[in-house]
Amino acid sequence: KRPPSHHLLLLVAALPRSRTLGGAGMPTGQLLVTLCEGRKLKDTDWFTKSDPYCKLTLLGPGHAKGETWRSKTHQSGGKTPRWNQVHSFSVKEGFEHLLIECCDEDIGSDDLIGVANMSLRGAFSSPNATSDQWIPISSPTGKPRGEVRMTLSFVP
Repeated sequence: KRPPSHHLLLLVAALPRSRTLGGAGMPTGQLLVTLCEGRKLKDTDWFTKSDPYCKLTLLGPGHAKGETWRSKTHQSGGKTPRWNQVHSFSVKEGFEHLLIECCDEDIGSDDLIGVANMSLRGAFSSPNATSDQWIPISSPTGKPRGEVRMTLSFVP
């Protein structure tokens, strides 16, 4: 089951974060994210394939939440969902991390598959360039739960 939101904030605080530039002087602009696919995702359903979706949230100073976007659900996507969805985030100064929550949509309450806290420093340091990467996600206890592939491009 998905942990309560206050547990998620504690989890985010515990996730490893790369060194950052700090709030002052961080760029503002548009972050174009393409959520492509997943692989080796933990299947949380017993008798059917999982129905995965991702929720992406910009994180600022002190884990302040910024803009959030939720992908469509890949019905019966199981361990290898394909989303191929694009979203443009408006990045405000100091918002330099992207929280990735991968969940299994269920009737009642959704199950958390895994999370990641991704630094956007690389995207900020190479404006107008596109990076394509697999991001490992993990459970609240740190167990590997698969990977999510995204492309990122930052336009100041």
